[in-house]
Amino acid sequence: GPPMWIALHSITFGYPLNTVNKSMLQITRAILCSPRLLMIDQTLDGLPSEFLDPALKILLGKDRNWTLIVSSKSNQILSRMDQILSFENTTNVVKLNSKKGGV
Repeated sequence: GPPMWIALHSITFGYPLNTVNKSMLQITRAILCSPRLLMIDQTLDGLPSEFLDPALKILLGKDRNWTLIVSSKSNQILSRMDQILSFENTTNVVKLNSKKGGV
């Protein structure tokens, strides 16, 4: 089955999940649906490194069955991507930077 990498704090007395727990749960739920296209819109930006590193390892793993599109403002996250498409807010310019030689 799919790898289980979600780490949730103990929940007692009905306390809600914190923001990190909600993000990890959303990503895990998306992966368990076996998508062909997985889009993550800035969800990774708020994760601390102890959650971000394992999440990226799975999301970018060689054995993944999906195409991953990530929207992020984090250089730490963007530096791990094969291709970066940058939209400029002040103009209609689109830039594509490819690390691995192609689109």
